Amino acid sequence: MHFVKNTQAIQVDEYEDMTLLAQPPQGLGTVHWDDAEALDIRIRELLDRAEPDAFFDELPDTINESKKLTTLRNALSDYLYRARSLRLLYNPATKLYSRPDESEREFRARVSQVARELRDAEVDTLEGRYRSRIRTLEDRLRNARVALERSENTARQRKQDALITAGETVFSLFSGRRRSISSAARKVTQATTTKSDINAAEEKVSDVESDLEAMRTQLKRETEAIVERWESTIDTFEEMPITPRRTDVQVSLFALAWVPTWYIVYRSGNVTQTAAVPAY
Repeated sequence: MHFVKNTQAIQVDEYEDMTLLAQPPQGLGTVHWDDAEALDIRIRELLDRAEPDAFFDELPDTINESKKLTTLRNALSDYLYRARSLRLLYNPATKLYSRPDESEREFRARVSQVARELRDAEVDTLEGRYRSRIRTLEDRLRNARVALERSENTARQRKQDALITAGETVFSLFSGRRRSISSAARKVTQATTTKSDINAAEEKVSDVESDLEAMRTQLKRETEAIVERWESTIDTFEEMPITPRRTDVQVSLFALAWVPTWYIVYRSGNVTQTAAVPAY
């Protein structure tokens, strides 16, 4: 049997030798090739003569003519063409096919390796889409924190200025020196305004932190979905049959074979019994 398929995904060019042993047809019946026994034997290993003192079974009428053997040979060729195929495993997720000389375990290992590479590539692409967006939010967060720190420094300075000015004003009142109270009031007002700026800056930092955390959570969720999807698909396999062409079926030898069998005679009580035991 010659199995050939040459596509972008599959390159198969395999030969399979087989030896089938079937019982001759009875009456007007045909050979049941589905029930034929597959033998691990080559043509050169067949004997052309029997062992000494061997007995032969009678030759069935259904195969005692060359024409009848030719008809059965053609039937075997038709059977092999219709019923035999080389079956490969196919993984839809990775679009990989098993090789004819590859065991299922080896194929599964190869699929797992390729699936991990495809999964990692998909995750890298996803992270690439999020990278610039996350970097933008991180820059905003740094700027917001710098603005908050600046507002806090300004608030501390104005608070100190307001305390100093208030102290000078009180001193002036007790010492009899004239000093404008409006200057102290203005600095207190500035300190209050700066507090509002701090609250706004803190709110800005909190908002950007929330946006950044939400985006990182979304990235993690989509990454886990990719990993889960790949884990659920790498164990999915389909069978892909490679069928032979009519000209790819060659019957090298079609012949009558006598199968060596031991006939054992024994006694069971007062009864003599015989049993046939395969001698091959």
